Amino acid sequence: MMILGSILALLSVFLLIVGGLAWTRHLPGNKYVGIKVPEVRKSKENWDTAHQFAGPLWVAAGAAMAIAAVPPFSGISWLLIFTLIGFIAALYFLGLGASLATRAAGVMGQEHESDGCSSDSGGCCGGASNADTDAHEHTSCEDEGDMPCETTGSCDPSGCSGAGICNEAPTTIDLAALRRAAEESDK
Repeated sequence: MMILGSILALLSVFLLIVGGLAWTRHLPGNKYVGIKVPEVRKSKENWDTAHQFAGPLWVAAGAAMAIAAVPPFSGISWLLIFTLIGFIAALYFLGLGASLATRAAGVMGQEHESDGCSSDSGGCCGGASNADTDAHEHTSCEDEGDMPCETTGSCDPSGCSGAGICNEAPTTIDLAALRRAAEESDK
């Protein structure tokens, strides 16, 4: 029983240290400890932010593991049910933290792609950098690259869709047409 308690105690210390480092954004990037999803490993910012989400839950997993480590030292066999419950809770918190961090990294990846079309294209319309697009208006987005353009006009990143196609947002909303469409859908 002492061996089981010692192993659980060491695991709890490990989880508390890793969770604390992750929570404070000090967990160094490595291939052994941490989230191993490609979105998390794209940049230092993604790594730190994702692990900051996981950190509190990993600390909770360490606390649950510490609670699970206590009953084996008491020598009372029926208390081992608390060891089992604590161990299951620790696994739950570990999985929940990893899931939350992975979801956060995925959301950050989607926001990054929608901000400037894509990092591969060099900006909106398949080749214009942000400095080039801010300098002048384009008569056609196809002038700057080989991506198609739905409308003519400014090809700034705020008017880009994720596929590198320029879209201009309407400047006014036709409320009468909106009401007619709502009435049509109600019928």
